[in-house]
Amino acid sequence: MATNLTIANPTVTTANFARICNSRYRSTFFFNRKKEVEEYSKILGKDQKPLMHVFTGPPNSGKTALLKKVLKIERWEDRKSPVVALDMRGIPFSAAPSFLNAMEESLAPWYDRMIDIDATLVPAKLYKRDMTVLSKFFSFVVKNLPKFSLSTSEKFPILFIDHADKISKLTLTKEGTDALQLFLEFLIKCTKHFPVVLASSDSFYRLWLAKFIGADKFKTHVIGHLSKKEAKKYWEEHALPEYRKVRPSFKAPKFEDVFAVCGGNFMLMDRYCEDYVINNGSVLPEHFSFVQQQMNRLTSYGLLKSQTKWTGEQFFTVMNRMNENGYVVYDDLCDEMTEEVVDAMIKANLIYLRPTHELTFDLEYKGKESILTPTSPSSAAAMKLIVKNEKHLIN
Repeated sequence: MATNLTIANPTVTTANFARICNSRYRSTFFFNRKKEVEEYSKILGKDQKPLMHVFTGPPNSGKTALLKKVLKIERWEDRKSPVVALDMRGIPFSAAPSFLNAMEESLAPWYDRMIDIDATLVPAKLYKRDMTVLSKFFSFVVKNLPKFSLSTSEKFPILFIDHADKISKLTLTKEGTDALQLFLEFLIKCTKHFPVVLASSDSFYRLWLAKFIGADKFKTHVIGHLSKKEAKKYWEEHALPEYRKVRPSFKAPKFEDVFAVCGGNFMLMDRYCEDYVINNGSVLPEHFSFVQQQMNRLTSYGLLKSQTKWTGEQFFTVMNRMNENGYVVYDDLCDEMTEEVVDAMIKANLIYLRPTHELTFDLEYKGKESILTPTSPSSAAAMKLIVKNEKHLIN
């Protein structure tokens, strides 16, 4: 049975409180990251030559919200904007025809506005629902797109695909691989007319994409977590006030304690408040639920699980190295432990691979090599606790 919390507003259960917390993510609130907004607005602006852009970075770093702000997308279903925004989590990948059907339906309202042609000229067979005729859909769209021109800014389109890594599921079948290749070729052709923006938190997405179309076909950008200064501003001006609407009487936790386990991660800071309220204002940083979850996972799966490509000693070494600087250079660790071992840890979601970029402010590393980090600030805190207290668990 859910427990009750006595708060300033009517009594709510913990489950109801969680729904109150989660409702923030469905609001129109946007925390302004001025440097990133200004720079990426220039990169994706009307006066830039169109390219394919891949935006990556750790989960819950605010990629989608930031890009929607830059692209001026008010709602996913907005059909007035020249930007078409596709969330790949809602696209079926069970079979190639269903994928292509979904793509046609998603793009149709957009190209109806962008392509100035008589509807009677559209081949009737394009409206049939089978793989053979739908494969001609992308070619038809590209053929009729207007050529890119700086003078046509009022019709300046952008194609934005969020969670773009989901399309890799198509490679499970030959038919799906053919459909995927067709779609990627379509995106490449689109960049002759307008920018294409792909966003993903997947560590290997950009490397996977490079194998399919070549690394020269796109430019990579990284959106990291907030800097400590930005995180403090978000915490004091947005996270705490939001939760004080629910329970204004609880004594706020110290920001340093929060930052130690949440870093500049929006979601974690909000969830720390949720833990704090549910536990009546008495949560030690190391008892934060996400830290505890990560400690369990890193210990049971990273250190103790058998039949893995890495040993417990190897993973303990990785955690110890990350505790020193917050990161490990990917190539250096591969030289020491082999690429197979390191990539296995990444695929198991124990560590995160990210390229470096001048517009990230959550790490002090300024080199150009790709680096490995904990999967989240809470995971980083868990690693420190494990290294400090649980070395005896290594077999």
